[in-house]
Order: sequence, then C-alpha cells, then structure tokens
Amino acid sequence: MTFDTSPEMPPVAVAAEVLESILSNLVDNGRQHGGPRVHVHLSARLEERVGRDFVEITVQDNGPGVSASDSGRIFTPFFTTARDSGGTGLGLSIVQALVVAHLGTIALEESPSGARFRILLPVDSSVISGEKGSA
Repeated sequence: MTFDTSPEMPPVAVAAEVLESILSNLVDNGRQHGGPRVHVHLSARLEERVGRDFVEITVQDNGPGVSASDSGRIFTPFFTTARDSGGTGLGLSIVQALVVAHLGTIALEESPSGARFRILLPVDSSVISGEKGSA
C-alpha cells in the first residue's frame, strides 16, 4: 500500500476514528476482492468547489475491479459478490453512510485497471486560515 499527500493538507471535518474506518474499509475491500498480490494506493489533494475547500481522497487498487453490472449496486446494503467467503455486503454501504453523514461524497469511478473510489470531504472550517494540519 502506498499513500501520497502533501504535509500541508488541512484536516477534514471528520473525527479521526471515522476517517480511519472509511479508509480501512476501502483498503480491506480492495485486498479481499483483489487477491493476494493486490496493491492499494491512496492519495489526497485539496480541491475547491463552489467556494468551499474539500479534501479529495482517492483509493485505487490494481485488482480485477468492479464489473459494469455490479457497479450500480455496490453501495446497496447487503449486496455482495463475496457471500461464499463471509461477505455481508455492509462495508461499502456503511462507508457511504459515514461519508454522507459528514457532508461528503463517495463514488466508484471508471478505471483502466482495478477499482477506484473518489471521496470528497469538507475541510474543517474551524481551522484558522494559515494553520494547517494533516487529513
């Protein structure tokens, strides 16, 4: 697993434990569905939308990806392609609920290989301008 971000990245308006849950679920999902040699890459960058700052987090793996027929259902509770191996189909629906509850968005994006999730989370507005932390 690799991670690219800037040390000047501002904190997001999400508790550390919640952000850890979101990211660990996506990384674990990539590993479970990608096989033993899957590589997961996380990146973060600052993005401005409609006059508000967001941190865009991308989680990309090099596994088999998500089929077109499944891509529209992956955030649906109890939908899983891994029921035989103990999957419940709750992980991605919980991730989506956590992101949306914090005024963010998550989407599965097209990718030439593997699965790519793009998350937008608002920057913590209580941070004083010029005072930066880590996402």
